Amino acid sequence: MRRGFIGSSSSLKSLTLATLLLFSSIIGSSYAQSLTDAQVRTVRQRLADVATRSWELGTRAQVLIEFDSAAYDVLSPSCKLPPNTTNPPSSLDTPFSIVRPVVDQSTSHAQSGNGSLMDDGSVADPASLGVTVLLANWTGAGNGADFGGAAQRELSYLLEKAPKTAEGAISHRMDKTQLWSDFIYMVPPFLAYYGALHENKTLMDEAFNQISLYRDKLHDGDSGNLWRHIVLGGDGEDAGRWSTGNGWAAMGMLRVLGTYKASSLSRDYGDKIGTLEGWVDEILHGMYDTVSNSNTALFNNYADQPKTFRDGSSTALIAAAAYRLAVLSDGGRVGTIPKAEKARRELSKHAGDAGGHIDGDGWLSPVVDPHNFPVQGSRSPEGQAFVVSMIAGYKAWNAAGQPGINAASSMRLVSMQEVLLAGLVTFAGWALVDLY
Repeated sequence: MRRGFIGSSSSLKSLTLATLLLFSSIIGSSYAQSLTDAQVRTVRQRLADVATRSWELGTRAQVLIEFDSAAYDVLSPSCKLPPNTTNPPSSLDTPFSIVRPVVDQSTSHAQSGNGSLMDDGSVADPASLGVTVLLANWTGAGNGADFGGAAQRELSYLLEKAPKTAEGAISHRMDKTQLWSDFIYMVPPFLAYYGALHENKTLMDEAFNQISLYRDKLHDGDSGNLWRHIVLGGDGEDAGRWSTGNGWAAMGMLRVLGTYKASSLSRDYGDKIGTLEGWVDEILHGMYDTVSNSNTALFNNYADQPKTFRDGSSTALIAAAAYRLAVLSDGGRVGTIPKAEKARRELSKHAGDAGGHIDGDGWLSPVVDPHNFPVQGSRSPEGQAFVVSMIAGYKAWNAAGQPGINAASSMRLVSMQEVLLAGLVTFAGWALVDLY
């Protein structure tokens, strides 16, 4: 009777084996869904291969500082401003080597140029190089390069020469007064960092002012608090909620927030820090709400337009922002950590294989064409940089004790525990069969 109730020994053995194999595969996959150090190096090399435009170079320098030099990265709680100038680490050599040719070129055209670090049609994009230029100057990495003069000319250009709206928002473009969400990553972090180095509250406040002015024009409360991409200026406007643009805005605000916290004047910026945390958090929640009922963690290129293609670039950048917000808010804003973890695992799964989002050569896919926003591209400098930023953020989040981990892991733990319990129950039945 017992044998008939429990089942045949051979069938139970098969069921037990299948159950335990399933559990083993779940456990194995949880470890496989992270990039190895070698894979990150390959991603970084591909980034070095293709970054040429001003914002690509600036973003590359920034994410390398994030990954390699936490004590000099404003997104890290260990960063203090002004930074230590005694024996700066060799890990800063590559970021400094990225901006040095730009500075040399800017210096040679100091008399004839407009003061911008690079003349590429954008007011804002060259400023993405500014933080690294300032850091190189502060740590004495000049060796003949006029980093300080280049930074001063860039600042003067932004504040005194660049087109502005009637309210005072600095234009993203040179040829027209036009506001892009990308601007938030490029200009406000430079203004805030410049101010923090020199304890200049006027500049630090201007960083927040620019963010606020841009948010007034781009924030869309009717679309889950996402930001429009481009407004004003007529030709080229894009009112869509471009996913990468929302990532640019979120990470730019985090860099200003981190600069305030790292500054010697941090006590004066409590209210602004709290406001920035809220503005970043609403973007992250708005973005992740668009994939809450999806079988993938990858965002659509335009977040609330499901017919647009899935995009790995913005997915990596938003995940990076979620990790950084969890840490910079001292664990106070961790609501999107579960979804960031899901995104990171999905982007990392099968990395190096033909079916993975990161192939054997280190290229991320699918990605938007960074020069043609509605179109899917093939190789994106931005996308490569955002993967590095995501992994740097993930490591910083781990080092901080994984704030929000309980929410992030609860569903996975429950599912694995259920499989384990089923395996143990079946194994007990198998033992009883053999006993009787």
